[in-house]
Amino acid sequence: MFSRAEIFSILDLWKTNRPKLPILTKVARDILAVSATTIASEATFSIGGRVIDESRACLLLDVVETLVVFHEWIGSIPKRRLMQLLIMRHHLKLKF
Repeated sequence: MFSRAEIFSILDLWKTNRPKLPILTKVARDILAVSATTIASEATFSIGGRVIDESRACLLLDVVETLVVFHEWIGSIPKRRLMQLLIMRHHLKLKF
């Protein structure tokens, strides 16, 4: 677990960098705002079944956790906004 001081320093970090990293800040806000007890255990296992299949059974725990969090985050974004973010990402990728 993180101490209160560490949690607040993480939040301050994202507040400070919000202008530079607006999309990533939104992702961090969504992830940091979710407490571990908000997801029912059966919902967690249901998501796990969709993330882990035979072809992904050898994934490391960190990768599985990342996929589950990403799946939950993507599911919370309206489809129209998600399309805007993907288009924006594509345009940024082309500029580099």
